[in-house]
Amino acid sequence: MPARHRPAAALLLGAALLLGCGPSDRLPVFPARGVVLVNGQPAVNAYLVFYPQGGGEQLQRLNPRARTGPDGRFTLMTYLHGDGAPEGEYRVSIVWHPPPPGLTVEDLHSSELAALPDRLNGRYEDPTQSGLSATIRAGDNEIPPFDLR
Repeated sequence: MPARHRPAAALLLGAALLLGCGPSDRLPVFPARGVVLVNGQPAVNAYLVFYPQGGGEQLQRLNPRARTGPDGRFTLMTYLHGDGAPEGEYRVSIVWHPPPPGLTVEDLHSSELAALPDRLNGRYEDPTQSGLSATIRAGDNEIPPFDLR
């Protein structure tokens, strides 16, 4: 290789190594989806957080999360939108801040949404008290419906 190309080649090799190292420290995630219902009806714009029970220190730092769509369905994300969650047992919290009439979720910032009253009155906000749990296994996961009353 000519001497004039060596610095560029070294730079490209270094960049490739850095890019290749990033995701390797991530736990594997598996697709996971479900639905939130309130009295049998879809909970539009409910926010779920999954809290790992057990597992290593790396898993304990992660909290897969999701927001429900118009049909109450959600897809978990840990690192990237819709990527799923690591394998394990989880306690689940749910808060439900639907936007005021005439507005959509897209009309509000997350801080404005969080300031809206929880239509579940905080009953499912604390994962240690919610009574909600889920298991994520290796492979594709369809979480049983969370049918809240």
